[in-house]
Amino acid sequence: MPDYSHSRLTCFEDCKLKYKFKYVDKVDVELPEAISLFLGKRVHEVFEKLYSDLLKEKLDSVEELVDFYNDLWVRIYSAK
Repeated sequence: MPDYSHSRLTCFEDCKLKYKFKYVDKVDVELPEAISLFLGKRVHEVFEKLYSDLLKEKLDSVEELVDFYNDLWVRIYSAK
């Protein structure tokens, strides 16, 4: 039995060919990462550092977290 979901039905309504490529032919299209997704990942990495350090009883300053974020941004964004 076919699997129906809101996203599948919306995809079909938007573009039947896109639906065919994605769900029938299972064509995997590699798209560049959107800037909002890139930004969100970096913010989550900063929160992971904050909570990881808190478990070690180290409280990071705002400046340390901003520096960590900026370092991540430069290192990862320039590698793309």
